[in-house]
Amino acid sequence: MSMETLPCGHVAEAGDIRMCAHLVAEKPPWASYRCLTGRGLEYVRLCEPCVDGGLSATVTVCVGCVERVEAQTHSRGTRGRPEFRRRDEVLAEPTSVACTVVPRNEYCLAALPDGWLALTDDALIRIADDGATTFVGEVDFEEWYDPDDENSPEAVGDFEIGSGLHVSPDGRFAAVVTNFGRYGIVIDLSDGSVVLELDRTFDDNWTTFFPFAFLPDGTFVTATASNCLDRFDLATGNCLTERDISYGTERYVDCFHGGLTPSPSGRWLIDDGWVWMPIGVLSAIDTVAWARDRYAAEHGVTVDDPDGDWNRPLAWLDDEMVAVQRIGRSWDRMIDGVTLYRAPTFEKVGHFYGPTGRMWAHRGRLHTVTDEGMEVWDPADGARIGLLKGFSPTAHNRAAGVFAQLTDGQLRTWR
Repeated sequence: MSMETLPCGHVAEAGDIRMCAHLVAEKPPWASYRCLTGRGLEYVRLCEPCVDGGLSATVTVCVGCVERVEAQTHSRGTRGRPEFRRRDEVLAEPTSVACTVVPRNEYCLAALPDGWLALTDDALIRIADDGATTFVGEVDFEEWYDPDDENSPEAVGDFEIGSGLHVSPDGRFAAVVTNFGRYGIVIDLSDGSVVLELDRTFDDNWTTFFPFAFLPDGTFVTATASNCLDRFDLATGNCLTERDISYGTERYVDCFHGGLTPSPSGRWLIDDGWVWMPIGVLSAIDTVAWARDRYAAEHGVTVDDPDGDWNRPLAWLDDEMVAVQRIGRSWDRMIDGVTLYRAPTFEKVGHFYGPTGRMWAHRGRLHTVTDEGMEVWDPADGARIGLLKGFSPTAHNRAAGVFAQLTDGQLRTWR
């Protein structure tokens, strides 16, 4: 197959991004802009004079020139808007029952197999689907927070130190943790006893959600230091991954673990952490390999490593596909939307504009919470297919497909 000489002067395969001729000149401008065309996430790349003068004529250049300009030209940000696809359908309204339980915050309601579990200012409360409540046990937070401790600030950026709640798949155990803080506990809900006290130490713990996840096989994973994740047996509380990765050892890794999100089967565990100085690193741990190799957590597969961004919402569509919010590289130039990655290699397989806020997945759809309410998205074509105004769930029962919100003396649910 013959190839024509492209405007960049090369006889080669054409790239998929058009750009102004100035960017492929012998001495190109040092800065450029990504200018969205309004068709999906399509964009052209322009130098500053071309941007200031409007969308000037662009040229098609070869794959090599596209890669060179994208890698070497300093990006000054994004201009224009991507395409917001929507084909909204009429969704059933949420149902409501009376319930006066008030969770400590939006991360303190979690799904049980047959209802919900809420963490209030001093106790754990079991909530049935009809709103009936059962006291589980008290939780003492007195020693968990110290506003005078420089290692425990009250707020960092958009995130405030506060409690988080996790429930095991069988509903027997719960973990109460301190997001952007240091401590937590694992509780046996059958009798209210503490199975294990959690401490991830003080080292920069204020930068991430508390690393914790229950797995379907009767184990859980938590941070035992800023750079160390360990796996524990729920039945005994014993650590299954004892090893030495302290500073100065051969296995030491200079990282800071963040929120953990397991795939539906528990095969994969996404760790939303960061490394100096500071760069977000999203990695996937193979929990099957971890059962054989105690250092598997240090050998995770990199999913995404944007320049400086972490604590991003993500959700598993199934056991192979994970959706991660925000598109782009540098934290201050990202746009709202999701990127899709496929296990086990976690190559990028697609992205689309729109979704933002807390996010869950159910039956191949993404559900996000915005200021307006809950949006439902179809990743197949990147379109929003529904909006439930005024409904802002904080918990999701994946098995039953139910979302829940406790507000104004009501338990509101939507299936």
